[in-house]
Amino acid sequence: KAMDVHMQEAEPIPEASEKAAEKAARMLTDDSRGTFVLEEDAARRGSELVKRYFLQLTKGCGRKRCPNVNCLSCIDGRGLLEPTEAALLSLELAKSDNGDVGLCDELPPFLHLELIQGYEQQARSSGDVKPLTREVAAVFSSSDALNRSFLSTKAQLQEAKHKHVPEVELIGLDTYAIIESYQSLLRLQSAELILALMNATESLLVKLQVAQLAQSTFVSESIGLRQFVILMHNPLLLEPQYHKQVLLPLLLLIASLPSELGEALVRWWTLLPTPLLQQLVSVCQQFVTVRLYHTARIDEAVIAGTRVLGHLYEANESAIRLGQRAPHEKLDYHAFYNDAVNQEVNLKEDYQRWKSERDEFSFCEHPYILEPSSKSRVLMYDATVQMTHEFEGAILRSLFVGATSPYLVVKIRRSHLISDTLLQMSLRKGDLKKPLKVQFVGEEGIDEGGVQKEFFQLIMAQIFDVNYGMFTYDEDLRVYWFNRSSLENEREFELIGILLGVAIYNGVILDVRFPHVVYKKLMEQEVGLEDLKIAFPDMGRTLQQLLDYSADDAESVFGLCMQVCYEEFGERRAHDLVPNGGDVPVTSANKAEYV
Repeated sequence: KAMDVHMQEAEPIPEASEKAAEKAARMLTDDSRGTFVLEEDAARRGSELVKRYFLQLTKGCGRKRCPNVNCLSCIDGRGLLEPTEAALLSLELAKSDNGDVGLCDELPPFLHLELIQGYEQQARSSGDVKPLTREVAAVFSSSDALNRSFLSTKAQLQEAKHKHVPEVELIGLDTYAIIESYQSLLRLQSAELILALMNATESLLVKLQVAQLAQSTFVSESIGLRQFVILMHNPLLLEPQYHKQVLLPLLLLIASLPSELGEALVRWWTLLPTPLLQQLVSVCQQFVTVRLYHTARIDEAVIAGTRVLGHLYEANESAIRLGQRAPHEKLDYHAFYNDAVNQEVNLKEDYQRWKSERDEFSFCEHPYILEPSSKSRVLMYDATVQMTHEFEGAILRSLFVGATSPYLVVKIRRSHLISDTLLQMSLRKGDLKKPLKVQFVGEEGIDEGGVQKEFFQLIMAQIFDVNYGMFTYDEDLRVYWFNRSSLENEREFELIGILLGVAIYNGVILDVRFPHVVYKKLMEQEVGLEDLKIAFPDMGRTLQQLLDYSADDAESVFGLCMQVCYEEFGERRAHDLVPNGGDVPVTSANKAEYV
């Protein structure tokens, strides 16, 4: 209809251009052998097809931001062509195997922010939302239409490339346009429009579910992910009334995507600003919470919501690893904890499902959703199972091999607490998973838990005493760090790690505080300047000031060289960061290398 109106209002095609189009149309009827083989009606249809292409290339379809590159209305299209050039291109398009696919009036409809805002203004002035309602219903009920809506321009894609974000091409959507378009629709406060939007979305999801039943790979390429990205940004998904008919099938479809497409979706979500990622997390969290409280069971809806939440968690973590987001912009871990899961789910049964061979769903496989206290309980269940296994194994071995203690029994002299403990731990590594029993030499009593707790309190107090020399203590941050001047070898630190593990394994809570960088190293995660700022704030601030200094006189202002100096046993020592680092000044050119 838009094209018909445009054709009526368009200026007449110049005579030379019209003749060029007619000549191209006549050429369409000539096959590769130079003979005319089409009948009169076929020739007429071919002529009409060329003329339609010619008009589209020279006048456009009249719709702003048209995504068809073979249309003058397309921002990223071919631009204004000379008449002869347009005529020849019209011929080529018409002669293609599926020539009518490139005609705007034969392609699915589409939406973009400018179109929606235009309809919004029209609705406000006339009071009639029906034109906008028809467009929204047509686009949101069709995969093809939705997948060609809210597209980024080439300029936006180039800007993303300059920011080293090639992943944006996997989806090619204008996120800002999506968000603003939803807001524009909601600003009208039209129940008719909202009903049309949600009914169309529900209809689309039903079609996709039917397609999924027919073929598991119902979405075969990343372009098909656009519809899911657009739908997930709908703020109405936070309304529980749309959970069953809209959000549930949407989450089920996303959760069942092939792994490579799921990864592509995660890569797209890494590009989202933190507030938009938070909104998607809130949608999934609310859905899982409402569903669990309502049904009191773990069904396919809860499973789907948890898995999509996992995609968002991975996007949040990947954004930091890939440098898409500064560490301070990262969503906190608490954003992914779900109260309903942590309060209502029987974690002992969940742990059993996790360890069973029946391939059942378990929240233990999705630890991002569990808060620390829940994870601690899971650790205790696991330790109890392992202790029971070791205990029963020791009993069986004692029947067939000889007397074997089912416990890890350590006999300690109070006067030699650390040396006795580390020696016995190092000699009995094969028994570390047995239940721990502690005996103080020369003291009677059975360890029912109290002696064990006293033992750990005493030995940890001695090990982390700064006078012992293995660790230092930061009074301001109230954390321990490794003493670079310690005379102990790495073996001693390893045995302390074993001791900490035995304490955790036996359910003993220790008041041992390390900066978070220690745990990142244990998890084999990369560490950098942001971690240094947390562990050693003064040093981190100084290095950041050096990086932020924009003048060319960094060498004279900071007076640094490629060397680190520190004190050890009262003597000043130096460590070269590069060969002969003491002779290499830190300048504006090499300051990043220094940091």
